[in-house]
Amino acid sequence: MIKNTKKHFCFILPSLFGGGMERVMVEIAHNFIRNKNAEVTFILLSRNKRFYDLDPAIQVIEPPVKYNKNYKILFTLKTLLFTREAIKKINPDIVLSFGEKWNSFNILLLLFTKYKLFVSDRSSPKLKLSIMHKILRGILYRKTIGIIAQTSHANAKIFSVTNHKNIITIGNPIRNFGQNENIVRENIIVNVGRFETTKQQIQLIEIFAGIKTENWKLVLIGNGRCLEAAKNKVKLLGIENKVDFTGEVKNVDDYYKKSKIFAFTSILEGFPNALAEALATPLACISYDCSAGPADLITDNNNGYLIEENNISEFRYKLELLMNDEQLRTQFEQNAMLKIKEFSSEDICDKYYSFLTSK
Repeated sequence: MIKNTKKHFCFILPSLFGGGMERVMVEIAHNFIRNKNAEVTFILLSRNKRFYDLDPAIQVIEPPVKYNKNYKILFTLKTLLFTREAIKKINPDIVLSFGEKWNSFNILLLLFTKYKLFVSDRSSPKLKLSIMHKILRGILYRKTIGIIAQTSHANAKIFSVTNHKNIITIGNPIRNFGQNENIVRENIIVNVGRFETTKQQIQLIEIFAGIKTENWKLVLIGNGRCLEAAKNKVKLLGIENKVDFTGEVKNVDDYYKKSKIFAFTSILEGFPNALAEALATPLACISYDCSAGPADLITDNNNGYLIEENNISEFRYKLELLMNDEQLRTQFEQNAMLKIKEFSSEDICDKYYSFLTSK
């Protein structure tokens, strides 16, 4: 535990809707108020349904109006004014802005003010930003006290753009899943994530369909715009009895604990939270080696399989190996528990706190 005089942190984020970025902010906020004698305020940039439960000690400030895509510019201006006024009102010691689409705007808001501002990009380094965002990021990120990158690859990319001298790599905090001795694992391959094109659940369905097996199920957890297309693909392949769609669930831990394999076909990640949680369960994991994240978590053939991006035949071959080899799964699980200690919630939150209070 870190002893300190009480500090007030302001976290700026798009929403508290379900997602990896939001979960990380909630985890850090809870750690700060419970373990570090801190005060935390969330400023949300949109009014959405809240997926995560918060400690009552965390203050939440939301904009007065909901997002309207027909008035995008007006909404952005109103949101910026709202954010500036909210920060002036709460008068925090430290401000942390999450998300590259708003970070530059938030820096502009706080230029020439007394507030200590840090930013963190949360998407993949491969994310295509508009020309305006690229220019603003290259100029404005240098005005911050510091930058938090999620992976070593992201750190290098941000440095190449900003030449900032105070960039740190901090992975995301991974929850302690406790002991699983009494859990009976089933022949389940699980995947967790939003149904987006870059997550490639449809490709995973096709990979699974190409493996001859009668006693395994594929369980897909999450919602998103590609969900219906995924369901249609399952019907087309005639494997409705072997694939389950759960939608978004709050008891995702239960699915991790009763499964035997976690399969991850995403090709665009900032930090793959679902993969990290699967390793922490622990689960035998197989993942594409996309540009940021999986390689920070998995050493190939040690605590999981890393597959060349979109090498479908290799992914299918290695997945089938895992399905048929209990000893291999056990080896991956044991090694995963050793690796994931680097991402314990307490250690990661300590790194955040130390970095944010060091200047």
